[in-house]
Amino acid sequence: MKYLEGKKIDLAFMLLDPRQEDKYCWGMNYFLEHTDSKVVFPMHCFEHYKINHHYLNCEDGRRWKNIVRDITGAGQVFEI
Repeated sequence: MKYLEGKKIDLAFMLLDPRQEDKYCWGMNYFLEHTDSKVVFPMHCFEHYKINHHYLNCEDGRRWKNIVRDITGAGQVFEI
């Protein structure tokens, strides 16, 4: 993260992992707080796509709603 600190990032894929229980979003939050990212896709949700929606509607993720994309299923297509 020291290399990415303060960098402008057009597109990133970041961990949002339900296996980490209540710490599922710590990495995502840290990344978003320390970079200037335009679009971020959650990854490693292991087909538990509701975790994305939960994150974007809870206190931890609500402020990133315009940056983090809500993935709802396999094969979903996004236009950027």
